[in-house]
Amino acid sequence: MYRNNRGNNRGSMSRSGVGNFRGNDRRSGPGGERNMDKQQIRSLIGCDGYDQTIVNLFLSFIFAATIFVYGFFPVSFKSGNFASLDDLPDVVHNVPLNTFGYRPRHSHSVLMVIDAMRYDFTTQHEMKYSTKLLKSEDACLFRLNVQPPTVTLPRIKAMITGTVPNFIDVVLNLGNSELKTDSIVHQLLAKNEKISFCGDNTWVKMFPNKFHRQLENMDSLFVNDFYEGDKNITHRLESELKSADWDLLILHYLGLDHIGHVEGPKSSKIHSKLQEMDNVIMRIHLEILEWKKRLKLPPLFLITGDHGMRDTGGHGGSTYGEVNVPLMVVGVGCRQSDEIYQQIDIAPTVSVLLGLPIPDSSIGSLIVDMLVDLSYEDQLYALRYNSDRLLKMISEKIPQNQLEDEEFFVQLTEAKVLHAKFLRKTENLEVTYRRCRLLYSSSSRAMSDLLATFFAKYDQASIAVGVLLMTATCAVLMRFVMSEKFSVPITVDFTTSTAVSILVLSVVLKYLICELTDCSLCFTHWITFVIFMVIVTVTLFLVMISRQTTSLHIPSTFCNSKLIWFLVFAILFHTVSLASSSFVEEEHQTWYYITHTFLFTICIMSFKKRQSDQWLLNADLLKIDNRKKRSNARSFIEQYFFEFIWFILLKFLLLGRRLNQTGDKWLSLPDIGDFLMMEQHRFWNSCFVVISLCAMIYKLTEFNGTLTNVLTFTAAVLIYYYRTLSGSVYFAGIKPSESYSSITIFWLNILEIACINYVPIFYKYLKKTHSKADIQSTLGVNVTMFCIVSALLHKPHNIFLNFLILLTCGMVNASCNQLFGGRTNLFVKVVGHFWIGKMFFFYQGNSNSLASIDLNAGYVGLQNFNFYAVGAYLTLNTFNGLILTHFVLLYYVFDEQNNDRSKSDIPYAMGLISCLVILPFTFYAFVAIWFQSHIFIWTVFSPKLIYEFYHLVLVSFLILFTRIFHKFVN
Repeated sequence: MYRNNRGNNRGSMSRSGVGNFRGNDRRSGPGGERNMDKQQIRSLIGCDGYDQTIVNLFLSFIFAATIFVYGFFPVSFKSGNFASLDDLPDVVHNVPLNTFGYRPRHSHSVLMVIDAMRYDFTTQHEMKYSTKLLKSEDACLFRLNVQPPTVTLPRIKAMITGTVPNFIDVVLNLGNSELKTDSIVHQLLAKNEKISFCGDNTWVKMFPNKFHRQLENMDSLFVNDFYEGDKNITHRLESELKSADWDLLILHYLGLDHIGHVEGPKSSKIHSKLQEMDNVIMRIHLEILEWKKRLKLPPLFLITGDHGMRDTGGHGGSTYGEVNVPLMVVGVGCRQSDEIYQQIDIAPTVSVLLGLPIPDSSIGSLIVDMLVDLSYEDQLYALRYNSDRLLKMISEKIPQNQLEDEEFFVQLTEAKVLHAKFLRKTENLEVTYRRCRLLYSSSSRAMSDLLATFFAKYDQASIAVGVLLMTATCAVLMRFVMSEKFSVPITVDFTTSTAVSILVLSVVLKYLICELTDCSLCFTHWITFVIFMVIVTVTLFLVMISRQTTSLHIPSTFCNSKLIWFLVFAILFHTVSLASSSFVEEEHQTWYYITHTFLFTICIMSFKKRQSDQWLLNADLLKIDNRKKRSNARSFIEQYFFEFIWFILLKFLLLGRRLNQTGDKWLSLPDIGDFLMMEQHRFWNSCFVVISLCAMIYKLTEFNGTLTNVLTFTAAVLIYYYRTLSGSVYFAGIKPSESYSSITIFWLNILEIACINYVPIFYKYLKKTHSKADIQSTLGVNVTMFCIVSALLHKPHNIFLNFLILLTCGMVNASCNQLFGGRTNLFVKVVGHFWIGKMFFFYQGNSNSLASIDLNAGYVGLQNFNFYAVGAYLTLNTFNGLILTHFVLLYYVFDEQNNDRSKSDIPYAMGLISCLVILPFTFYAFVAIWFQSHIFIWTVFSPKLIYEFYHLVLVSFLILFTRIFHKFVN
């Protein structure tokens, strides 16, 4: 059979010694240990074997990569100052300005944020009242452009402060980060005005103890809540409208965003949610009409979205649907315009309308079409005020002589001249006003765009230190893996003089970097010193490892194998392709091409090999008895069955390829997953899920005993039952409900599988009676448990991919055992499994855009938000293919360990995996540095860097797990 069940196929594999490789030679006894002086201190690094050295090198690389990423995702350029009315200009070209004209124009303002409100949603027929307001010119609609990353926390910062947030705010979006930068909220509080808030608790985290009253959604990230949180906000709104003792009311509705995450923008629930939001707008507007009758200043009502929604649901990227949001203005004199403004323009414009100082760090320009109620003189004054601020910020970045040559500076200078003429009333006021307003607006827009490019400053010193350490570690690791002496114990002993040298070098390095540069690694004195001690220690560690590494050794079979040359070429091709933004956006095409080519090549080679073997067997049939003839006949059947399975696998891969669209160019095209998720196709989805679960269970029988197989079947039934309750599939007329009892039973079932397998083996290990079969059983249980847990987290139709991964890995393993021997076999297996994991990462619908993360998977079975559970679920679901292929590879590699030489297979596999991860990351770091000023740095290259860094950290855990397992075995 094609399955390699506990070594069934090992007999067909040649184990000829390709290269002089030895297993872990752990020196024991007095003669095996190195003699050390009393002053010598054994390294705490613990490099006493090949696998441990690999772990240490990988951890060193992660340390270097962390420094690089810390410097690359910089702290925004933010002033710690707060603006005041003393900053207002009072003269232009010796003509006095009327500072009293800068005063509040509105009271009782309402800011309504509808999370994930796309611009095109405003034209939906469900928004009837809003459409009526626009047609009657009681409101104006503007289109705002949103800068990536399109997630809530940075977008709120942009609206309230007028600044361009950090890309690393994507991470802070899940945590608690108080906003200490000047903002509209801070300015209102400085005037002792009251702010009430209802909605997303991100606001409460950003502004703790700042609100007069607050109603926060405690589980804002719980994406399965479509209605309850919004209903609570609307209910609280009634009491807020009646009391009206506040100056600003902030509402943040989340239901629309949650529906988009789970079901996408084409869901039927979107229509009802938009209608619900339209009713809220109507309720507030009707109340505003009553307020106008008794208030001295008219109310201001703003409706906008923090970000949009991509065509497949979710957000975080830079597609049209994500970066275009509406700004609907009610209760203010405005002029409808087709011009596209920036989201950061909200902060300065609202500040002018409320008579507040513009936040100190704001780089937005004014939305002049919202200033119609102001007199010509007051409009020009507001434009002059904001332009002076922007020019002052730019002058800190550009030398004066270069600044005077800029087009915006020329425009601003002419605008000031016209402004003075307007105040002197020496020329046609209307013409002068229009020309002056145009020049002010044009220059401020140009300055705003320029400041946006300057706003985030890179920590070049940290980047340099990180990339140098990464390059050195990558070079040492690759040389070490290809070394003849790869399995000889490496011992790093630090003498007293070495320790003193580390201290001295750390002091010198700290002085050079912290005193001569603006490196952000220079924190408090002792933390900085520890960081630089680690840098110096890692550097010396690399030098010592490099000195003990012998010359390179490449087995002769590597050089003579065309497949090996293809694998190496493909690895290098993928690495170099990362220098192209288009290849990064469509990286799935690269992996599809090289992995499919690899699988097809293995398939053809296997066919040819079996045909050759069949010819030899036919020749032998004439010389053997009837009993052996029957045995060979069965072998022929198995061979044809093997070829048939390869044929089916290639067809299944086509199905998997079409299951989920990904990338950027063809993302909006319908796919099989979209078809199955439609309400009217639930029957077909149910059939597909049942077939997928049955196929997965069948493949998992290869890894388990009978009792575990029974429990695995029970887990599959519970998965299907849970999906029935969630409304994804049909079963026996069961209606959808919010019951979580099936999830509780599921986890108890998982616990039972773990106990009946791990506890006996652990007991045997303590008694030193464990065998290879016990260890093999443990590895099989790892595959099974991860597979069924990931099946629970997947979208129902993606369960099929788990079965497909197991089938693909099984066929590759069986074919490699037949075709290759020695290190060639291991090399092809490791690279093949790694590529399969990468391919299935994209099969699942993932991409290099943060918007492709399936947040719904993080909340399976949860009734409220739990940071650790959600993080673990999202990791397991997003990187499912990479993790599962690693466990399967470990199972198969251990299954081949039948002699002393093969005991080094697992450590060697660790080294190869490390190289496959570290090489492209190091190259991509140089690409990111080269494209720091590229137009796609934040939309394409930065999200990819985040993915790669997270993958790097994940692989470190897998390698540590493998290291612990290998130590457990030996």
